Amino acid sequence: MRTGRDAARIMVAMDLCVICRSPLPPQGPGQRRFYCSRACQAKAYRRRRQRLDEDLIPSVTKKDPVDQLVEVILSVRWVTARLRRLEGDIGPALGLRCITVADDLDQTMATNFPEACGQAQTAQDRAMRRLKSLAAAHPLPDDAPA
Repeated sequence: MRTGRDAARIMVAMDLCVICRSPLPPQGPGQRRFYCSRACQAKAYRRRRQRLDEDLIPSVTKKDPVDQLVEVILSVRWVTARLRRLEGDIGPALGLRCITVADDLDQTMATNFPEACGQAQTAQDRAMRRLKSLAAAHPLPDDAPA
C-alpha cells in the first residue's frame, strides 16, 4: 500500500508539484523541489498541520457537549480508579497521596455530578480508608500493646 510520501516521491520523480500536479519549474543543483510555488508549499504545510492537530486533539471536540461531559466524567473515574490501584504499588507516602487525591476527586464528582457517580462514598468510608493507609504506612512495633 502506498503512503502519501510514496506518492510524493513519484510526483517529484515525474517533475510534478505534489499539491497541484503542475510541472515543476527547472532548477539548479541542490535539493529537489516538491512544490511549484510558495502557495503550494503553504498549502502542504496547512494540510500537515491540520492532520497533526486532528491527531493531537481527541475526537471529543467533534461531539455533542453532553457526550463530551460524559467522556470527561468517565476519564475522571478512570483516573480515580488508577490512583487507588497505585496505592499499594507506590509505597506508603505516595500511596496516601494517591488515595487522598482519589478521595477528593470522588467527593468533588459526587457533589457536582451525583447522578453520574452512583452511590457516593460517605465521609466515614473515606476516613476509614485513610486510617488504614496510615496504619499500613506506620506499623506498630512488635512490643506495642494491641
